[in-house]
Amino acid sequence: MTLEIPDAQFKSIPHSVCGGRLTSVQGNPVPSRLVAYASSTKLYWLPYKGNRVGLSDGSVWRIKKFNELSIKLTDTQAGDLISGSTTVSNVNDTSQLIVGMEVTGTGIAANSVISSIPDDHTLILNNAATATGRRDLTVSVPVDSNVDVYAGLDYAYNPKLFFGTLWTNDYQRVNTSDIGWYNGVLVSADTSGSPYVYNPLRRYLGTIRTNPTTAGYTQSTYDTAGNVMRRNIWNLYNQEWYSLLTYNTAANWSCSATSVREYRAGTGQVRAEFVFGTNWPIPINAVNAQYATAATTGMYCILTTSMVTGSGASLTLCQQNKQCHDVTPSIPPIYYYSDYSANPAYPSPGYNYVSQFEVVGPGDTFTVYGTGYYSRITILC
Repeated sequence: MTLEIPDAQFKSIPHSVCGGRLTSVQGNPVPSRLVAYASSTKLYWLPYKGNRVGLSDGSVWRIKKFNELSIKLTDTQAGDLISGSTTVSNVNDTSQLIVGMEVTGTGIAANSVISSIPDDHTLILNNAATATGRRDLTVSVPVDSNVDVYAGLDYAYNPKLFFGTLWTNDYQRVNTSDIGWYNGVLVSADTSGSPYVYNPLRRYLGTIRTNPTTAGYTQSTYDTAGNVMRRNIWNLYNQEWYSLLTYNTAANWSCSATSVREYRAGTGQVRAEFVFGTNWPIPINAVNAQYATAATTGMYCILTTSMVTGSGASLTLCQQNKQCHDVTPSIPPIYYYSDYSANPAYPSPGYNYVSQFEVVGPGDTFTVYGTGYYSRITILC
């Protein structure tokens, strides 16, 4: 079913005409806690609060019905190679591929990536092929990469998912204006001219971040205690609450650092990591820390919970145990437990994390104790 609406009348249509959610689990738009973090080489957009979405064909907005839409982070397609040439011709369909994807396969040189996509059936690689003939090529979004996800219309005016340009780094799109407003809807930019013209053909749905170790996966992770440590999918529409919880497994460790570092000698074990697509407030519902300290000398040990944004900025969410005056090992360890209520903070677009940090006074050495929960946050995504 299609309902066509001229651009001039579109503002009378509610922005909520976008009923789906991005998910890594087929058939489930809001997976349960652990299921949500299973590995997946495919991203889905599923009906959740309705099965309609408003999409533009460039002249009119169409409210389209959809069921399950998907896009592959790792895909295998056949293409024709010529040894010594960087062109791959007669590819089945390049419409869901993007520049920067890694390419492997027989006849493909090491460290090859897509450098340009001239049309729906041709790829240009950065390295020349080493063989001639039709070959199966595996293309993957690189590890630890942010990429935006859009919905648009295919040639038959059916809804389809598309990737945007790979981000330059953890916190920057290639251009800060890669997404913008068109008729009250966030869409992709046509960067071919200056100034940019925002392209209604691609409606922005959200941002994902790939697995830190394996290319072409949307996997978020949890530790051996079943605590979710990373959330790699962020939805612009129909957001739901997800908790991130990390657990410290060390009984104790020594801290003599006079400059701020992450817990466990900077190991990053208690990071709760997440990706955001836009500047969006994040309610920090609870950040908990449980530990004990004992000093061999000295005056103080400062333990903080902070959010580090993609741009490297550090925002202190809470700080505790500012002074531990002359606590000696002969005294039983002093235990601290803090529970913090709602505290809005503003992460930057891209990769962010909440972690625990420690520092001691000059000449001090503290032993930090406590197996337990450290970074705990609840986010809308």
